[in-house]
Amino acid sequence: MNKLICFAFAVCALVAQAVTVSGVSARQRWPWNNLVDVTFTVAGSVGEAYSVELSAECSAGAHKLTCRTLLTEPIAHVGENRLVWDFGADYPDFRADDVKVSVLVTPFSDTTPVYMVIDVSGGVSASTYPVRYTTTAPVCSIGESDPCKTTEIWLKRVKAGLGRFGGNKNFGNPWHTCTLTKDYYLGIFPVTQAQWENVGSGLLSDAHSFFTNSTCSATRPVDNVTYYVVRGALGYPDDMSISNDSFIKRLRTKTGLEGIDLPSSWQWEYACRAGDYQNGSWSGCVIRRAANSIPDGTTVEEADSMWTEEYGTMYVDRGAPNPWGFYSMLGNVHEWTGNMALTITKDQVLPDNFKGPTPSGNAAASRVIRGGSWKSSEIYNCCYYSGRTRSWKTLGPGDSGFRIAIEVSSEEE
Repeated sequence: MNKLICFAFAVCALVAQAVTVSGVSARQRWPWNNLVDVTFTVAGSVGEAYSVELSAECSAGAHKLTCRTLLTEPIAHVGENRLVWDFGADYPDFRADDVKVSVLVTPFSDTTPVYMVIDVSGGVSASTYPVRYTTTAPVCSIGESDPCKTTEIWLKRVKAGLGRFGGNKNFGNPWHTCTLTKDYYLGIFPVTQAQWENVGSGLLSDAHSFFTNSTCSATRPVDNVTYYVVRGALGYPDDMSISNDSFIKRLRTKTGLEGIDLPSSWQWEYACRAGDYQNGSWSGCVIRRAANSIPDGTTVEEADSMWTEEYGTMYVDRGAPNPWGFYSMLGNVHEWTGNMALTITKDQVLPDNFKGPTPSGNAAASRVIRGGSWKSSEIYNCCYYSGRTRSWKTLGPGDSGFRIAIEVSSEEE
């Protein structure tokens, strides 16, 4: 096998802040296993996070190479950093002896594209689900069974910050201020039926979806799942354990990422609003028909066969994403969060890990769901929906789904 020899040089980001990159080194693993270790040092503002893009060239600059597959986060901090480029995944059987690697860093912002990708193509029987990172957006064609909606789960990193939540001028609801102190990843789509079938949940007793017409079901969201089959713990947040055979537990076990969970209500809304706090209006709304309901007397089979893009759930990528790149957050399915039922009557500052007060009685079994479903009236699913609670084992026919999240720990930062 020919040896791949990498020579490296640095490219500094052209930004307002003074950021420099030095000491760049790119070395292939030996014996060759398709991986290249790229190390470099960043000098900039202490405490800042920087998005990193790798590229390369060879043949005296005639051949350009773009890094699309990383096994480490493309995020750097002041000081020495190391990224692992899966070069073989991007360029299988590539051979050259004059490869030069470039490093570009830019301050991480709300709109910076940094993705975590979980490969679930191995299905339910797989022992592991590989995880990779990229700064390249997924290929996404409406209604098509693209990997990002079927055999992979894509999450985007969200920068922590100060948010305002719950305000609604139409209903007189107060604003609440919450400072998210940790970055987190959030699924860019609600979990689809194809993704669910690749991961599954041993707790499942009923069908995962109401709308399962095989001609169009793969990239429609799961719409008939309870908090119980997704996560499973009644004692949350006091008891953080989850059921051993739930969807979330399977993902944790097979990826090795113990932080995978449902988003908190605050994390969900922060990403949904995407910085839009004007008059309680949210971006990325999906407009649905006002009288979009199942006719009385219609069987499940009849309702499913009647599916159109004006009736029932829709493809998760049918509507345009919001400015931060998240699809279908309003007007497709209600989405489970990790929050218990809570009532706040005045504006107050809440910690980012706030899960609500610990209620008693029946309220202890309730969880907050967010985003209007296809059955909600227009005012709720288009720009003003604040959230409501539902028993952890209760379903609304065809309207209960979810997306996953993972908080970035201080060690990863």
